[in-house]
Amino acid sequence: MTVAVPMFVQPVIGFRVWRLGADGLLLPRAVSALERLAAEPWRPGRNDARCMYLGRSRALHRSPRADCDCGLYAYHEVARMARAARAEDCIGGAVAAWGDLEVHRTGFRAQHAQVIALALPDEAKLVASAQLAAARYGVALVPCDELHGRAAAAGAPLPESARPARRRLWTSARRESSDADAPARSEGGRAVA
Repeated sequence: MTVAVPMFVQPVIGFRVWRLGADGLLLPRAVSALERLAAEPWRPGRNDARCMYLGRSRALHRSPRADCDCGLYAYHEVARMARAARAEDCIGGAVAAWGDLEVHRTGFRAQHAQVIALALPDEAKLVASAQLAAARYGVALVPCDELHGRAAAAGAPLPESARPARRRLWTSARRESSDADAPARSEGGRAVA
C-alpha cells in the first residue's frame, strides 16, 4: 500500500540516549553483548546508519528497513529520552535526522543523523565526561528542559499526523549534498505500510 508522504524540507528532530565514555565518546546504547562488540562511537557531524547483522544473518540492505532493527534511533519526545537516560553511564541529547525514516509511535530510526545538543546529566559523576563529549561533538551541554529549543534550530519534530499507531517506512528521495557533514534535506518520497 502506498500513501502520500509530507515533503520534508528540513531535518526531523529527535531525542536519544547514548552510553557516555569517560573520554567523551558517545556510544550506542546497545542492549546485547553482540551489539556492544559491533557498536561504533558516534562521530561529530553526519552519522550514517548501517546494519550490524550484515554477514551474520542479513544480506546487504539500505538502513533502516522495516524487517530489521537497524537505523539511528531517536524518540519523538524529550520526556521519553529523559527517562531512558537515567540508566547508568548514559546521557541524552537531541539529534537532527534525515534520509529514510522508519517511524514508530514513540520514535523513529533514521538513515542519517547528527548530534545537535547534549543534556546535562543529573549525576555529578558524569558531568566531566559530558563536558568532554560536548567539546568533542561541538555541541552545547544544556539542561534537559532546553533540549527541544536547541533542536528546533536544526529541524522540526515529526508532526503528530505522521506518527502512526504502527510503524511505517518513509522513503525519501535521495539528494546528493556537496557538504557531507551537513544534514541533507529530504525532498519527499513514499511510505510503505
